[in-house]
Amino acid sequence: MFGIRRKTQDHLINKIKAEILKNGSITATEIKRLAGLNTEQRWEVVKVLLSAGARNRTRDLVRQLLAKDIPFLRQKIATSRQKQDRYDAIECLGYLPGRETVEILVGLLKNADDEMQLCAAGALKKQPPRLVVPYLVKEMLHAAVLPARAGEVLLAMGSLAQETILEVYPLALPPVKAHFLELLVQAENPKCKPAVIQALMSGHPQIIGKALDAVAVFRFSDLWLEVAHSLQGMPWAVKAKGLDVLGELGVKEARAYAAPFLEDEDEWVRQRAQLCLQKLEGASSSAHLSN
Repeated sequence: MFGIRRKTQDHLINKIKAEILKNGSITATEIKRLAGLNTEQRWEVVKVLLSAGARNRTRDLVRQLLAKDIPFLRQKIATSRQKQDRYDAIECLGYLPGRETVEILVGLLKNADDEMQLCAAGALKKQPPRLVVPYLVKEMLHAAVLPARAGEVLLAMGSLAQETILEVYPLALPPVKAHFLELLVQAENPKCKPAVIQALMSGHPQIIGKALDAVAVFRFSDLWLEVAHSLQGMPWAVKAKGLDVLGELGVKEARAYAAPFLEDEDEWVRQRAQLCLQKLEGASSSAHLSN
């Protein structure tokens, strides 16, 4: 009797797989019939739908057939010998919104396998921002996840992520602050100005470098003095970037602060100082002509 039932189930699964490969979807009736199968059998059908590229239909089917099977998917990710099975399980988690799902996916951002990280980041982007942002920002504050992958996800989370970053910025470690500033620049959010001021006064080369990028992108010309002061005692790369920023801002009063760098020990800094002064002289001349 069991053998007959198993044969019937296998026939149903093969029939549905064939239909998916042919049409990229299955009927509502077949979905109901699938609900009566065990988790592994339902998983086999979902994998075929994933391979067929029917993403929207897959989302609906995963939610109907695997919503209560998150532990099963977690186990697939942890133990399956087939890489594609692991990647498919991660994708399925992306269609199942919830705190447990977010916790699993954020954990996978720490995985040694770059492809696993990439899949986890893609799945997190499908989750609600209200679930992802607080958890991921907290992990970043403790430097518990890779900044690049976490940042990629946060950029996709929109305004909630940006507001949260601005709120927690003062609490972050220096390398995380630098990455937060980079994200705010990429998100084209000028509300980062207070954080930029704080960064320019930090004395930390990495943070100051990112703050200089922000000043240049948003043209915070009123911060020229903070920029000039931030360059004292910095490595050559930060000084060179800061001089370029001062030149682009075109505030003539900055000439007195740029001139001493003509005597810097680094040749590249001396060259950038000369170019900066030329730009500031040009800006000053243009101002006189316009007056």
